[in-house]
Amino acid sequence: MKKTWFALLLAVVMLASMFVGCTQKPAEKPAEAAPVVTEAPKPTEAPKEEPKPTEAPAPEPTAEPEPEPEPEGLHKLVVLNTLVKDMETVKSEDSRFNAYWLPSYKLGEIFEKNFWFVPEANEVVAVTAYSDGYTDDGTDSYETLCAKGVSFGFTDNKGGTYDVFTGPTQKMNAMVQYMGYILTGHECALFVPEDGWENLKELFDEIKMAPAESYDFICADDYKEEIAAADLENCKIYVSDKGTIDATSIAYPKYGLTSIRYIVPHDVTKESEPVEGINQIVVMPNADGILDVEAPELLNYGGTLYAAYPVAEVLKKAGIETTTAKAISYKDGYIFDYDIDTFMKVYFCLDTKNKNDAFTCGKAQVRDQLCKAAGQYIFDDAALVYVPGTDVMPDGYSVPDLFKAIGMVEAKAYKFTCADGWAEEIDAEDLANVKIFINAAGDGVDATSIAYPDYTLMNILEITPVA
Repeated sequence: MKKTWFALLLAVVMLASMFVGCTQKPAEKPAEAAPVVTEAPKPTEAPKEEPKPTEAPAPEPTAEPEPEPEPEGLHKLVVLNTLVKDMETVKSEDSRFNAYWLPSYKLGEIFEKNFWFVPEANEVVAVTAYSDGYTDDGTDSYETLCAKGVSFGFTDNKGGTYDVFTGPTQKMNAMVQYMGYILTGHECALFVPEDGWENLKELFDEIKMAPAESYDFICADDYKEEIAAADLENCKIYVSDKGTIDATSIAYPKYGLTSIRYIVPHDVTKESEPVEGINQIVVMPNADGILDVEAPELLNYGGTLYAAYPVAEVLKKAGIETTTAKAISYKDGYIFDYDIDTFMKVYFCLDTKNKNDAFTCGKAQVRDQLCKAAGQYIFDDAALVYVPGTDVMPDGYSVPDLFKAIGMVEAKAYKFTCADGWAEEIDAEDLANVKIFINAAGDGVDATSIAYPDYTLMNILEITPVA
């Protein structure tokens, strides 16, 4: 039985093998492989260039340390007293102190053009105020008056406006204010107040005008009108709405005599022989050489003439260049800032009565635009220091206080240099014992010596920080 099952199993396997063989495709003929050609290796060529050496990487840039900021403050102090000792002063109109500088006409030139009857040089001049009739009749002769100038419309510090004499020979406090007219010889130079002259008969009587039946009123354009003496009380000289100085016309009442210039007795000419009294009135604002002519001169009204040192030369000698300038009072600390262009045109004045000041003066400086009792002048990087007399500052300046006042730069030590070149370095910690002061002889400024306590640093000129 076992043999029978084994034979059946064998038959089944054989049949399955045959079935599988019948369903498979016949194998394709494989493609012929291409012949492989083996080339001989190319010989290795030597490199044409030497290989570059490998560079080391560049180091990262190291940031440089920022420089320490320079300490703030001035780096030079110059003693003005010592600096100017061997300098020459200037004493001229350019160095005049505290004047009003006014546009002016020279009186001598104006009188020469306009006076028909020129006075003698020694003829007395009388100047009368229109406000109260006050008369100054002894200050000037015709000759001295001709040396002066005249300026119109000066306004004083109280608001008063009037015409004034100007020039070096005219004292400010010796001047008739509200000047109405000048009388000299046969001439009257008439000034015109804002309200004018209302009644010409009264004016003629006041000035003692030469008597006549009529008078010629002559305008700047030579137009002339004859006015009877009887009509003078109806005539006036006035400022018109247009600003011209005119006179009343009797012939044409609706019109005025524009820019009235001269008034003379009828038919009087330059060639006439003058009679007793005033023979000609010259209306000064309309005079030939004044009307429509810009004042050619800039003359002083008041002020004092001092010997002084030009600021520009002082700064040059001190080696100071600057774009700013200010002054500090040693009395009360008042500070005045200068316009630098003006400052470079003015003068340092040390030649005062008590020698206790170092103020600026000069024609370029507006009156009162300065620091009186100036002790220090401060610039961009330097200072000029003036040491006043012992009557106001017996011990001079304490150097630490002075440094603080001017803003001196802080340093470990400072070099004190004398006019003869001698120098001493003084540590900052010793400055409390140092002063600069007028010496015992009163002829110079010295400083305390730390190295030689029994002596002083004579004629101290400059102090600078030691680097």
